[in-house]
Amino acid sequence: MTGCVVGADQVSSEKIAGCRKFRGAAVVIKAECHTAGINRRAVVTNRPGALILPQGVYDEYVQRGESENRNKELKIDLCGERLSDHRCMANQFWLLLHAEALRLIIRLRRALPEASSAATAHSSLHSTSSSLRKLRQAQPATWRQRMIKVAAEVTVSCRRVLIRLSSAWPGLPTWKAVLQTLQRR
Repeated sequence: MTGCVVGADQVSSEKIAGCRKFRGAAVVIKAECHTAGINRRAVVTNRPGALILPQGVYDEYVQRGESENRNKELKIDLCGERLSDHRCMANQFWLLLHAEALRLIIRLRRALPEASSAATAHSSLHSTSSSLRKLRQAQPATWRQRMIKVAAEVTVSCRRVLIRLSSAWPGLPTWKAVLQTLQRR
């Protein structure tokens, strides 16, 4: 790899990709130079065409890593690895519940406004819409901590489910805004 000089007055965001054959496998190397330093990444593969199109092979592995992040969200953020029953069917049921919780969070995220949406003029509405846009990009662990694990009183009657939240809870405006967004859909 060629050297990369990044000074206070000079910023280089040049991406350098290369591919070499090593013991029967192709090694795709990608490096980025920026003010935070040099970011080096390498992928070792035996896929045909890696020497011809190293950028395409690297991009494919990046997409594969992104799908692995979804698995990590399920296991770590939503505690999907906690399958402690000795019966297979019970563990399968718990895993199904965790997967459905992740699907629900993804659908809720998609229902919220995009980050590029126009902000409202009123300051309290602006802070609420800003928190909704942040929540759209948030990880499932953040959703779990801020929106799901909430101290509430739940009353079930034959016609409705009533959820009473503390008026002193700082996340109440965001919670209400999420519910209002879902009711509009």
